Amino acid sequence: MQRDGVILSRKTVAHFVAPPPAAPRRASAVRVLRKGPNATITWRAPRGTAAGWIVTVRGSHGRRSRHVLPDSKRQLRLRGLAPGDRLTVVVTARSSSGRRGLPAVGIQRKAPRRR
Repeated sequence: MQRDGVILSRKTVAHFVAPPPAAPRRASAVRVLRKGPNATITWRAPRGTAAGWIVTVRGSHGRRSRHVLPDSKRQLRLRGLAPGDRLTVVVTARSSSGRRGLPAVGIQRKAPRRR
């Protein structure tokens, strides 16, 4: 209610809280290709809202690394890996609001040959 342009009272009829944005979908076809001390990790992007990627790499010899990549990247190259080190890779899509999708896992099936 107003009188002479001054608000005298205000009534709240309802409150609305917008739902959070949807989490991005899961990446697919995570692959680990190993050649000697180097590895290339690739994946397919889901349709939808992925604004980037979080790629976590764990080696059987204890090496662990985390890489944050933009949405335009679909591969990661690693160099200087230890001989015989088997890799487990987790690729997680992230949205522009920071929400994360479900992780997709890729495992290096065979240990590379030692030279």
